[in-house]
Amino acid sequence: MEKTTAEIMSKKLITVRLLDSVRKAYQIMKERQIRHLPVTDETGELIGILSDRDLQRAMTPKADLSREYDDQVEFDENFLVKDFMTWPALFVSRELPVAEVAQRMLSEKVSAFLVIDHGRMASGIVTTDDLLKLLIQLLQADPQRLKLSIDSIIHEFGINSGHWA
Repeated sequence: MEKTTAEIMSKKLITVRLLDSVRKAYQIMKERQIRHLPVTDETGELIGILSDRDLQRAMTPKADLSREYDDQVEFDENFLVKDFMTWPALFVSRELPVAEVAQRMLSEKVSAFLVIDHGRMASGIVTTDDLLKLLIQLLQADPQRLKLSIDSIIHEFGINSGHWA
């Protein structure tokens, strides 16, 4: 049976608000060890997403490299989440098969989707990390079967990636 988005998504949404500082968003990502933050407007509606790449665009490194990493990163205090987030928010359904999520990530060149339920309410987030965790589970459960599947994909798409070990 094919896995759905609901089965692999992260269910606890940690969000930031549109008018929060990028410094605050950076601190949340660092503390929670995450790379994506859904963004809400003043009414609490999810409207976008802020990724670690978005934050990298806002960073200004300090000249003194002898200090800890956090002390080397500087943000203009006027930079707000709204200035760097990606919007509108991209959503997928909880019932969408994982293969379709992965295909959309590739074709749309994104690394995360917010997940919505039947009532169009956000119920989680699915990221490339979630897809990699699933891949690890599959590799550990039946490595030979997965090798055969990957070999057939490589053959079907004519990918020349060398030897699959």
